[in-house]
Amino acid sequence: MPSIGIAGISFGCIFGGALLGMLFRKVLPPSHVQDESKDIIKLGAGFVATMAALVLGLLVSSAKSSYDAMNDGFKQSGAKLLLLDRALKQFGPETIPLRDQLRRQASRVVELVWPTDGKAKENAATIEKNQDMEMLQVLIRLLPARNDQQRAVQTQALAISSEIMQSRWLMIEHTQNSLPTIFFMIVVFWLTILHVSFGLLAPHNVTVWIVLLLSSLSVSAALFLISELNNPLDGVIHIAKGPMEKVLEHLGK
Repeated sequence: MPSIGIAGISFGCIFGGALLGMLFRKVLPPSHVQDESKDIIKLGAGFVATMAALVLGLLVSSAKSSYDAMNDGFKQSGAKLLLLDRALKQFGPETIPLRDQLRRQASRVVELVWPTDGKAKENAATIEKNQDMEMLQVLIRLLPARNDQQRAVQTQALAISSEIMQSRWLMIEHTQNSLPTIFFMIVVFWLTILHVSFGLLAPHNVTVWIVLLLSSLSVSAALFLISELNNPLDGVIHIAKGPMEKVLEHLGK
């Protein structure tokens, strides 16, 4: 489900819980909202709030780790592309077609991940199907090394290309590390119960309505942030393309 859909459903459930609590306050007998009852409600709400806060913190941390791993993977791959280009340059002028092909491949990846037309694409799936580096590695292996220096450079280029492929598959694996839906469902349930208790204890006035509305929006935004960070290739919070654009400026030169 898109992140905005998760946030919308979460907001509806959570704010709806607050409204439901206000409705219960009207229909429940007065004895149910006496001081003794309020103390128990506050105690239960505090316990639920503590659990929800802990789980939200863990989810944010996990999602941020996934985002950082993907971001670092692109930076490392960009640096290795430059190293591969320099190694091919050291081999000799016969690698000019390979260097041009390497730059075209890098440009294609940038276009897949950061499309200029603004249209969403299945970035992770497209990157997974991309076999350009494997084909380039075969061409590097077929280069005719005439002396020890060229053989050393060829070995280095093959090692770097293998590292780039390894980084690509690690990034692909990170995209499969999605958070289970049951996590979101449980957290939304806890937050809904918490706001039911808020509505049950709150008086009916404009200030309370605004506070409950902002509270619901805030926790829904947190769930939106978690979902976005966990999908750094396809979401609104996207990995910056600046490092890869800088790599493209230097490739082939």
